[in-house]
Formats: sequence, structure tokens, C-alpha cells
Amino acid sequence: MYTALCFTLLCLIYSTRKNVSGGRIINGERVPDGALPYMASLQTDKGEHWCGGFLISDQFVITAAHCEHSNLHSVVLGTNDLSKVDETMRYKIQKCNSPFTFDFGSDLMLLKLSRPCPLKPVPLPKQPEIKASEDGQCNVAGWGFTKTNGPLSTTSKWSTYLS
Repeated sequence: MYTALCFTLLCLIYSTRKNVSGGRIINGERVPDGALPYMASLQTDKGEHWCGGFLISDQFVITAAHCEHSNLHSVVLGTNDLSKVDETMRYKIQKCNSPFTFDFGSDLMLLKLSRPCPLKPVPLPKQPEIKASEDGQCNVAGWGFTKTNGPLSTTSKWSTYLS
């Protein structure tokens, strides 16, 4: 369960398209088809990937609050390959709320989808308190940069990192 929470939180941080520490999946491996159907690509009105997130219920996606300032238009769910998106995978954003002032301690935002999504949400731990260990491993996934100063990947990648 700890791994699922760690994975979710790190993906929110690491899925931004900016080339900053953690904004890329360097040497990542391709995510197998169907492995992470709840992984969301937040896209601009031109269909370009902007940020990542996760489906947490049939109508809500959690992402980073700093993504709110971009030109978000839709969410794509159910594919690891952004070059093969059809309109059944695309959900318009009905509501976009960030209850926090953006800083790195409260960088969360909920997006409400325009219609329910039939996919299963990300499995989150039910424990009220989870303690991260200093040398714990976390999986990171996203459509970030796959090499330094390289292009963004259209297929999602994942890597394992020590925290």
C-alpha cells in the first residue's frame, strides 16, 4: 500500500513537462499496455500533454496545483500511448478547483470530469498514516523527457527510484 501512495504522489511531481529535477523519466522503460489505465494525461486545447495525474474515482482526477495555470482543456485516460488517442478516451474538464495556495507543501488539485469514467481508479492505501522510510523505493511514471534535453515521450515510461 505504501508503494501505491508513494507512486501516486511522485507521479504528480514528476509528470510536469518542465525540464527540472524530476521532470523527466530518464532511462525509463515503456509501461506495458494496460498496466496503468488510471494514469491521466492533462492536455491543452491543441491536444498536447501538459501534466500528469491519476483517476481517483469515476469522475475525479488528482494532479498538481501548479498545472492549473496552464491552458488545460481535457484529460486522456486509458492509454499509455498518446499518439493513439481516440475521443472515447478524452474527457473534458467540467470543474477545476485548487483549494490550496501553490507551494511545494500543498501542490494538489482535483479535476472533475465531464462524464463518469468506466476505468478502475488508482489503488490508494486505506491506512490513515503511512511512514516513508529514508531508503524506500518508489515507482515513477509519466510522459516526461526520456533523456536530458530530449523530446517528450508519447508513450508513458516508468522507473524505480530510491527516496
